[in-house]
Amino acid sequence: MIGTLNAIIELPIKNFEKYEKGVKKSGVIHSICISCDSKYFKDYENPENLKNVITDKMLAEIALKNFLMEIVRTRIDKEGLNNKIKNLEVFTNRPSELLNFQDWDLEDFENEVEEHKNNIVKNHTGAYQIIFHEVLLYKVPLAFQDSISVIEDMDGFIINNTKNLAKENRIQKLHLAILPLEDSTFVLAFYHKKDKKYSNLRHQFNSVLKDKKLAFINYLIFAYSENCFFSIERKEDFTCNSKLSQLTQELFGEPNLGFQILGDSFKKSYKKVQPHEIPNFLSKDWSLED
Repeated sequence: MIGTLNAIIELPIKNFEKYEKGVKKSGVIHSICISCDSKYFKDYENPENLKNVITDKMLAEIALKNFLMEIVRTRIDKEGLNNKIKNLEVFTNRPSELLNFQDWDLEDFENEVEEHKNNIVKNHTGAYQIIFHEVLLYKVPLAFQDSISVIEDMDGFIINNTKNLAKENRIQKLHLAILPLEDSTFVLAFYHKKDKKYSNLRHQFNSVLKDKKLAFINYLIFAYSENCFFSIERKEDFTCNSKLSQLTQELFGEPNLGFQILGDSFKKSYKKVQPHEIPNFLSKDWSLED
């Protein structure tokens, strides 16, 4: 059993058991058939392969899985947003723009799926740029895989402008994977070379120590995604930290998951959580015992 992000969001926790999931039921895309699952993802889903040199095909497999997850998630989010707008639960003067933006996202994600699938089938090389890749010689208490829309780099410079809802403003994705193995941890951050908005972040990573790289990756996980899971051996470390809970409730640096609450003046003076304010679960200090 492992813990889910909702256990970190809800503090204090009244019933932790409802936020536990089985390992084999976590992060699963149920709409992928068994045939495709074994055909398109067999290289990177082999733990032994993760311990060796990572190939372009493995990068394409990870990107493909991530964008399939994006499609599933966006379809669910679009339905939820539609219902909230109809029931006046969201106060916005741009409902059509928000819905159009989700349609454009879906179109973009479907194109991404075809591109990465083609890279797998034809075994293309040179399509991806790795920002960070290492197999840590210890097992971290955190598991994660997703593509995220980073808004700021390590120095606070804008990468993606998420407030611009124009179709021409293509949001570019960074792929992250934290995969604990038997006695080590696979850590990876990469992007497609066409997504040049991340080139400055790559240069920043090249000029800082490994601890700072891991701390920033750790921060990105909780700031930009819900698709993370943690070991219940470290349950209290994840669920008793107010700053970590606060970060998981941000959306692109804004509180309340980005929703405008009527009469909310707190949002105007809000200061978003910084990487150094939360535990770095990718450091050896937080590793699990053998």
